[in-house]
Amino acid sequence: MGPTHALSAWFFVRALSLVYLIAFFSLAMQVHGLFGEHGVLPIAEHLKTIESNTDLNRYWQVPSIFWMNSSDEAILGVAVAGILYAGLALIGFAQGWMLLLCFILYLSFVNTGQDFMSFQWDILLLELGFLSLFVVPWRFQFQLNLMEDPHWAIRGMFYLVLFKLMFLSGVVKLTSGDLSWRDMSALTYHYWTQPLPNPLAPFIHFLPKWMHHVATFITFVIELGLPFFIFIPSLRFIPAVGFTLLSVSILLTGNYTFFNWLTLALCIWLASDTFWEKIDLSPLNVMTIPSIATPPPVTTTALGLLLVLNLIWTTRWFYPSAVLEALEPFHRAIRGLHISSPYGLFAVMTKNRPEIIIEGSTDGENWREYQFKYKPSSIYRMPPIVAPHQPRLDWQMWFAALGPLRQNAWFEKLLIRLFQNSPEVTQLLEDNPFSNESPRFLRARIYEYEFTSVEDILMDGKWWQRRLVGEYSPVFKRP
Repeated sequence: MGPTHALSAWFFVRALSLVYLIAFFSLAMQVHGLFGEHGVLPIAEHLKTIESNTDLNRYWQVPSIFWMNSSDEAILGVAVAGILYAGLALIGFAQGWMLLLCFILYLSFVNTGQDFMSFQWDILLLELGFLSLFVVPWRFQFQLNLMEDPHWAIRGMFYLVLFKLMFLSGVVKLTSGDLSWRDMSALTYHYWTQPLPNPLAPFIHFLPKWMHHVATFITFVIELGLPFFIFIPSLRFIPAVGFTLLSVSILLTGNYTFFNWLTLALCIWLASDTFWEKIDLSPLNVMTIPSIATPPPVTTTALGLLLVLNLIWTTRWFYPSAVLEALEPFHRAIRGLHISSPYGLFAVMTKNRPEIIIEGSTDGENWREYQFKYKPSSIYRMPPIVAPHQPRLDWQMWFAALGPLRQNAWFEKLLIRLFQNSPEVTQLLEDNPFSNESPRFLRARIYEYEFTSVEDILMDGKWWQRRLVGEYSPVFKRP
């Protein structure tokens, strides 16, 4: 009989509950500006569009609690309820039911949040949230100090998800065609072109180039080599150390929301109870119970489905296109649940930093800039520390700058809200230069941003240098 993993399950469930709590709290601060009636992409309008173009199958294709009520009060209420349920799961109350409710509520946001809820960590949170339902107790009572040793098949699914996450992140780098990954120069661009750098990023950026090349090579070793050790019990400490170091390095040099915390939570499964027992956990007073011999039929069926899906995602690079096309109806049928998905982070390295600067005017001659809370704007603003919170408007502005206006329909809706001086939207900004009167004219311009030098940062407090590249949009005039 192999080592038990009840303590690993105990720590993982608490870590997942904490990430849920952070994710819902982050959303609660933004939902009105992003998804409310006067927000950038109202959920109510989105659902009306879906309703007018689909049949009753829409409730399965786009499962969401917002079909019942998508008012501003309901949207905020769902986020607040998510905070409550995650908090109860964290302290051990009816964990199965609380995590099920968290899954349903977060799924509702992901399926209706459009551009602002399209990130891989949102999908990963749902996948792990669903899988966690087979680990937690379903008794409607407090069980803060009790955890069952999960069946080996359930643990195996967590291992497979971790393998998929890390291995595919390495595969996409090699298959994307981006030469900077192949010549090991990718990280010479990463720190200043990433969506939201933090204060440490410029100092890491100015390290010698050979160090970035070595770090890129180590990244490939971790993502492409170490995942295979997950399935060798005696060697799981190797990927545990490697994945942890990679996640912590990303966490320390950028603002990647709760993604790194999710990855670290998943790595908990690589440690058995033998490891945790070396640490003095007596204050926690955790009691463990043995695993059941055979999972119930519902669990077995669900695990079988997840196994098939994960194997498809992990090995799809080797399938003929005809096989993938044949599987597409199956994928489409369950896509709305987000219980299993492919991943692939940093596939193509961005090699410059275009930034959209929105300007407004009352006379068409004198223009004033809108300042965002976190993305680069003022060249003297220090890159912030904002993770694990995700300022989703700031993030989406980074993606919008990588493509033309016609590919970002949501951006024009943002400008409409600025013309209206919508308080729900302007509260997402650092500064609204038209707080007393709405602008008559709006335009968006593209600037190229780069870090200055270490000397400029330390001596003058000048973190960025920028130059005007051109117009991102025409000048819009309020009717």
